[in-house]
Amino acid sequence: MQNDYTSKKFKKWLDKLQRESWQLELLVSGFVIFGLFSSIDPLIAKVDSIVNSVDRRTGGLVAAAGFVLLSINYILIFNLIVHLVLRGLWIGAIGLRYYSGDIIFDELNYSKKFTDYLNKKIGSFDKYIGKLEDYCSIIFSLSFLLVFIGLSFFIFFSIIFALGVISASNLDSIVIVMLVGLAVIGFAIVLLIMLIDFLGQGILKKNETIAMLYFPLYWIMSYVSLSFIYRPILYNFLDDKKGKRILFWMIPFYIIIATLTTLKYEQSNFHRSENAASENFASRGMYLEGVEDNRKRYFRDFAIQRKNVSKNSLRVFLTHNASLEDIVLKLNDSLSLKNDQRGVNTFFSKLFKDDIEYDSENFKEYLNTLNKNTIIKIDSTMYKENLVASFLENGQRGYETYLDLKNLERGRHTFQIISKKLNKKDAIVNDTLGTIPFWYYPDM
Repeated sequence: MQNDYTSKKFKKWLDKLQRESWQLELLVSGFVIFGLFSSIDPLIAKVDSIVNSVDRRTGGLVAAAGFVLLSINYILIFNLIVHLVLRGLWIGAIGLRYYSGDIIFDELNYSKKFTDYLNKKIGSFDKYIGKLEDYCSIIFSLSFLLVFIGLSFFIFFSIIFALGVISASNLDSIVIVMLVGLAVIGFAIVLLIMLIDFLGQGILKKNETIAMLYFPLYWIMSYVSLSFIYRPILYNFLDDKKGKRILFWMIPFYIIIATLTTLKYEQSNFHRSENAASENFASRGMYLEGVEDNRKRYFRDFAIQRKNVSKNSLRVFLTHNASLEDIVLKLNDSLSLKNDQRGVNTFFSKLFKDDIEYDSENFKEYLNTLNKNTIIKIDSTMYKENLVASFLENGQRGYETYLDLKNLERGRHTFQIISKKLNKKDAIVNDTLGTIPFWYYPDM
């Protein structure tokens, strides 16, 4: 049968699918809910790993995109659970109808006032089953409409992220930074205009003059956001009063769910979980202990083995990120490659990139430059052990070394790493990555 949507056979086939679709709805909802719950921790871990591998500017954009994806994840779970509950109620109602038929209010022997009220508000049991069927179908369709709306948001954040990476990679060029800044502002204005049109139920499409000005933007963004894929479903919602009512009634719930993803209870004005690493704050995120068991833990700048050290050596890990490599290249011009391999790559794109500049000698020079400009201190004593490139057990990229502690006194000590950074005047200055405490009590 060809997909001739005007033929009677095609319409009859669609009508049959409509009647039997509830079975597929239940099956799909169950699998998707399981998949969404299973994806929460890997999604958080992946965003965390990216945030800790890029500089702080682009890391903020990645964190924002991760928040959007996580919020959409929770919203979909909420939608599909509501769908499962309503569909279960619908199945129960059909089973009850098979057993007892319609509601006979006269059999209840209520007063005339209540009998008239219940007849008006509830009416036929078949009407109730029909309403449940409508709500189930609408919420199920809305759930997968949100998947594609979420995809559009992800594309928008990807564009902003790409612009942020371009800006961060060209801080030396004021022109590029200004152009990128203007592009971000322009893109934000476009998104605001489209949001106004969406929340206003197509308000910009109703006036002939405004519609003519808005149409080119609408046409371009439909391809940029891939919204042309799901717009038939969206407009099918908007041309139906019940679908439109449910869609807009759900928006406050979605805002509440998105807010709840950031909800936390603060126990102190001073002892805060977001406190920066310091000699007075032993943050769990600064110690490597347990990373073998929890491979979803990632470190922002650096970490040491553990708080309580009982051996005569201390493992030190310095996290690799884009800004760290940028400053090394700034310190040593000979390391700058004509064909920069950094950024998003695929197997095929690498085939066309010339990598002959990279060899063991310039990698050795890279490490020498890094070590010359990295200061490791315990209390006021500097340690000269060289860092080597490595990966943690969780796959995080960085540099590590071991410090000899045999001459260190027992008790509390302060560990510190000092690297380099560019200040506002584009001068290279020392940058204290952090200061953390540890306790040294060697086994006797």
